[in-house]
Amino acid sequence: MFLGLVLTSLLGMNFGEALEHGKINNKWVFVYFTSNDCPYCVKLKNETFSEHTINKELSQYIYLEINISNDRTIYNLFKQLFSQTNFNQQGLIPSYYMINPHTKKFYRWGYGFKDSNKFIDWLKTNKN
Repeated sequence: MFLGLVLTSLLGMNFGEALEHGKINNKWVFVYFTSNDCPYCVKLKNETFSEHTINKELSQYIYLEINISNDRTIYNLFKQLFSQTNFNQQGLIPSYYMINPHTKKFYRWGYGFKDSNKFIDWLKTNKN
């Protein structure tokens, strides 16, 4: 488990705080949407995000994990963000976004389980 996950859960960072940290540290925000009943979310977090190379890449972002099962407002935000991707399905998880903290708009997005090799390729391709 990488440091971003630990800090997020210990500090209880929310979306606004993540954006503010991103501004202060001049880092984009990486938002990971997950759900309690999503086996691929667990697999992505436990297998892919725990890899050293993924940790190193994700440390360049402010990491925020949002569980859409816990709050209807968060779920609605997720649906709103997802609708901006021009993808024809609503609510696909796991989903992940790179957000510019200065404009508060997301520019990069991905979804589904990826092993560490595919995920590192996605990160490098979508690097800000």
